[in-house]
Amino acid sequence: MITCTFFGHRDAPWEIKEKVKEAVIELTTQCGVDMFLVGDSGGFDRIVKSVLTELAPLYNFEFQVVLSRIPTKVGSIDDGLICVVPDGIESALPRFRIDFRNKYMLNSSDYVIAYVTRSYGGAFKYYEMAKRKKKKIIFITEE
Repeated sequence: MITCTFFGHRDAPWEIKEKVKEAVIELTTQCGVDMFLVGDSGGFDRIVKSVLTELAPLYNFEFQVVLSRIPTKVGSIDDGLICVVPDGIESALPRFRIDFRNKYMLNSSDYVIAYVTRSYGGAFKYYEMAKRKKKKIIFITEE
């Protein structure tokens, strides 16, 4: 499987949805990506889940929502989507579980779609890490 993940700010505007959609279509049709991993927190993740839910039936790919928390009750999983919990996350302190999840997604991926508009925060941290790991990155901008 060729896999892509996403990193972006939790306050990402819905106006970038079309650019995310274009990037997903390009990766599936031009690069053979057939698996997408998306997080479970923040505005960017909600935009991405919306795009993936819309496009998966049309472009023959799978996606998983990678949780940063262990579900504690029935119905606490994300809208009936396929959700996974990275192995070993239970051993991470709760405040480090998003980092644990993000490292899992980055290490499992060949491509990254990034929406980063400032040089601090988790999205920036993992965008920089993706560059150091020489992942193929598609950068989303608002313009």
